[in-house]
Amino acid sequence: MLPPGSVTDLAGESRLVRGYIGPQVLHEFGVRYLVDPLLPKSIELVVGAVFYLALLGLINCWLLWWSESLVPGLLSALVFFAAYRTLGSG
Repeated sequence: MLPPGSVTDLAGESRLVRGYIGPQVLHEFGVRYLVDPLLPKSIELVVGAVFYLALLGLINCWLLWWSESLVPGLLSALVFFAAYRTLGSG
């Protein structure tokens, strides 16, 4: 893991913005920017993902309101993404 850059570290690089490094800059430095290649590229999967992410967001908002803690929402998101990843790669 790289240590965070200071203002003096970033002063010599006009392409870098503090707090953001986009994939184009990472590529110039030889770092690969990857997207999960195992997920199928179909419109049904994308529409399903958008629907379930919206549903997950609503459920997480309700869990935050109900429990006044972020932990239940984070756990539900973890379970959702683990199940989605399992179904998406099968």
